Amino acid sequence: MASTNKNQANNGSNVTGTISQFAKTAFTSENIEAAGRYTKEKALELKTQAQEGDRSLRYMGLIGGVACILVGLFELTSRIMRLQLVGAVIDVYVIMLGSVIIVLEGKDMFLSKRLVQNLNKYALFLKFLWGRGCLYFICGTLQLTQIDLFTLVAGCYMCAVGILYIVVGNSTAKKLQAIRKSLYSEATLRSKFQVANVEGDGLNVKQFRFLCEDLELDLTRREAEAAFEYIQKNGDETNEKLSYEEFKGWWDNLEEDGQIDDSAFIFV
Repeated sequence: MASTNKNQANNGSNVTGTISQFAKTAFTSENIEAAGRYTKEKALELKTQAQEGDRSLRYMGLIGGVACILVGLFELTSRIMRLQLVGAVIDVYVIMLGSVIIVLEGKDMFLSKRLVQNLNKYALFLKFLWGRGCLYFICGTLQLTQIDLFTLVAGCYMCAVGILYIVVGNSTAKKLQAIRKSLYSEATLRSKFQVANVEGDGLNVKQFRFLCEDLELDLTRREAEAAFEYIQKNGDETNEKLSYEEFKGWWDNLEEDGQIDDSAFIFV
């Protein structure tokens, strides 16, 4: 009996030793660093996908834009000849939207990025899949108002592409949020905040922009300033600087809601 208990104790000790050895091997600094690099690469990949979409999706949008222009020109000529001015105006809108779609989806292919940057400057929602999906869906519904075979086909196609963009964009954004949340723990956030908080009494706008860059948030200068004002508006307006608690509350809402606040110009 004593021998059996001794054997069980030895077996338990061996198992514990094996687990301990495995943990030491698995959680070396090199492995942790490699896992961190992989997580960051995956986050960057998802962020790009949330903004750009893959090639097949962009080709679908590009084909839709070309179809909008061709069908719109054909229908515009026909309606002008028949003096259908209301329908002609709608066709003009469709042609314009088709041109915008080609600019959005043709970058990196055969168009300059400057055109897209100008569009994003004044219409920030077009920077992301869900925003372009809404635009494409609206373009499709405009075409569906015209009772004609070509416009009905093109309209249904654009509505379908728009819905697909919205679904893919939303799904990718959720995955990106999950990775970002695992990438920055409470301790990491506090540490990065303290690095940016040079004077020790909170963050000003410039320091907040630095913190956003350090956290790899895809915010322009104007977006970061708008976010800073938004946090102040929802926090202690008497203090011109942001405390860690105010920043953490904003960060948690950004993670949990997964939504865009128009006041803050924050895009996920």
